[in-house]
Amino acid sequence: MKKDLKSILESYQVNLQELDAIANHKSFNWIRPEHMEPKGDKELGQIRLLLDDQVNECRDSLKEMKNGEGILYKTTMTVNNLGKIDVYQYIYFFVPARKTTY
Repeated sequence: MKKDLKSILESYQVNLQELDAIANHKSFNWIRPEHMEPKGDKELGQIRLLLDDQVNECRDSLKEMKNGEGILYKTTMTVNNLGKIDVYQYIYFFVPARKTTY
């Protein structure tokens, strides 16, 4: 079944409240999966570079999806039991509005 982007965009509602709640320290209980456990094998400078690269990759992805295509693709987010979120919500979660100073 082919999805009609125009009709989906017309009924699309942005709900970022559940994502915003994640930013509040200890606002929910969550045990991170093993693959997300810090390993302590990188220096702070390396981590900053990796984060900057990932933020730039997200920005590039947004440029490629400038017509709303990102709402057609969903991923499962286990954090705070969010369930299925679209690509834009995922990028919003991953790249919060913040200064790039760590």
